[in-house]
Amino acid sequence: MSTLPDDMVDKWVAARMARQEILARTPLPLLSWVIDESALRCPIGGWDIHEEQLRHLLKIGQMRGLEIQVMPMERTHHAGMGGSFILLTPKGRSQIAFAEVQHVNRLITDPDQVRIMNARYSSIRAQALNLSESLALIEKITGER
Repeated sequence: MSTLPDDMVDKWVAARMARQEILARTPLPLLSWVIDESALRCPIGGWDIHEEQLRHLLKIGQMRGLEIQVMPMERTHHAGMGGSFILLTPKGRSQIAFAEVQHVNRLITDPDQVRIMNARYSSIRAQALNLSESLALIEKITGER
């Protein structure tokens, strides 16, 4: 249950949907994600919405320049256990990191901290399933209902 006002939730949803337009730009951006398998198995919004979300991930995973990897639940310890974060490399600028937890946002610009997060992301990607294994697992989860 959210304690946020409906207009704030609507604003955040609209902002997230607008960011999806990045996937339609030319040239396509280079993007990669690692998603924990447990998140893929949680039917937030109900089964119909959940299936639609999984099919959307499969579609994105087929796009050139976009890579989705899944961290399988069987990995009992991995470099992503500390929580989610985003690494951004704006054109012509230094890489930065962004962390968002429980509605608390933190922009990380300190080069040493960003370097550590970049190394952590490299470890996370190495520990996750590769692209084809990840898409196969998402397809399997889609068909399990």
